[in-house]
Amino acid sequence: MKNSKPIPQQEQSNLALVSASSHSVTYIAPIPTASELKGYEQACKGAADRIISMAEKQAEHRQNIEKIVVEAASKRSILGVVFAFLIALFAFILSGMCFYWGHMVSANIIFGSALVTIVTAFIYGTSSNRQEREDKFEKAHQIKKSQD
Repeated sequence: MKNSKPIPQQEQSNLALVSASSHSVTYIAPIPTASELKGYEQACKGAADRIISMAEKQAEHRQNIEKIVVEAASKRSILGVVFAFLIALFAFILSGMCFYWGHMVSANIIFGSALVTIVTAFIYGTSSNRQEREDKFEKAHQIKKSQD
């Protein structure tokens, strides 16, 4: 460990105190404030209109994408229900056929597996949908609190 030595008086007079600060501003809105829009308009004629137009186009684009995502999710959901029903129907028919032919163990295994799979999928789907709704509610609540 080094011993610290005092700075001689002559060198102390050459030392200067330096201070620095920074300032940053963050906006959540898609367009700048009215005063900033005026500044943009003064700097470049028509800039404020172009900025607002750009924000409108971006909002329309985002809404179109959200619409596509919601429609695709709805189609996937319906297809999932239809295919789950067909698979379960096939498993129950196969189980009934095994029962009819006297293969009781196979019939019980197939029937039990199909039943457990359907119940598990229903419970998982219900809980994941609930969790998704709770997450969306929490996010909306946080946004509302930040705006107040």
